Amino acid sequence: MTAKETMFHAYDVRGVYGTEVTEGKFEKLGRAMAAMADRIIFGSDYRKHNDSLKEAFLAGYSGEVLDVGDCPTPAVSFHSREWGACLTASHNPAGYNGLKPIRERHVAFSRELEQLEQEYYCVVAEGNNPAGGNHITVNEANVTPAPELLAEYLDALPAFEGGVFDLGGGAACSVKQIFPETIFCQPDPEFTCRDPLPEDASLTKLKEITSRRSVLGFAFDGDADRVMAVDEGTMIDGGIATCLIARQLLERGDKIVVNIDFMQETKQRLADEGYRVVVCPVGTKYCVEALEREGAKLAA
Repeated sequence: MTAKETMFHAYDVRGVYGTEVTEGKFEKLGRAMAAMADRIIFGSDYRKHNDSLKEAFLAGYSGEVLDVGDCPTPAVSFHSREWGACLTASHNPAGYNGLKPIRERHVAFSRELEQLEQEYYCVVAEGNNPAGGNHITVNEANVTPAPELLAEYLDALPAFEGGVFDLGGGAACSVKQIFPETIFCQPDPEFTCRDPLPEDASLTKLKEITSRRSVLGFAFDGDADRVMAVDEGTMIDGGIATCLIARQLLERGDKIVVNIDFMQETKQRLADEGYRVVVCPVGTKYCVEALEREGAKLAA
């Protein structure tokens, strides 16, 4: 029996490069994806080893590829009305690499990730695939560079007016031109400027700037699919932000999905303001699943 891979997780495929994640495994992963999708939107962040892992994955994948290039994960999601894949390890430390499968503009659901894992083990069982990164060749006829997709994504965004944006040396650096003011805006695959997870302990510089200048700050994670807000040196609680967004977008009686880790005071505040609150497990995919299942107007 084939040993279970440690690179398959609840939200994506990721692990420490060289042991849990290798070129040989990603060639098999590409073949597994080909069994599920005959066309994908593809992108990647700036992590070390991405070039060789991309080559391996695309060597295994036999379908049509529209390659966005270096970009935030949301740019791939935006165009993935069927299937997409972004080469990233998100907010994990620099020694990690991985891949986020995307389905119908959101991170793949549990059933889709489980199917990908099953297809992977079918490929392993078949054998006759490269054991490492040597002599892997991409079928370039199947890969079409599509930088225009990134431009279309950016055109769909609202204007960023004011504030300081901490790009963290991650994927947000690929679109640094859209922000009025930035810090850590050069790609930093080793994340020497700060941790790829934006949290209170890692945002020292942004907190100092926003406190000294009395401005808002925003900090992205490694693949720019999450952002933390800082107000005059203090991180803004996600629950407070959710209440403000709900007031702008929702009507009384609308359903709103929140993670179980929201403060009880926040959930009660939303209920007191007339929203029907649905609680789900922690994680984006659980939010999206509950959003669709419940017919909610907003998930946070």
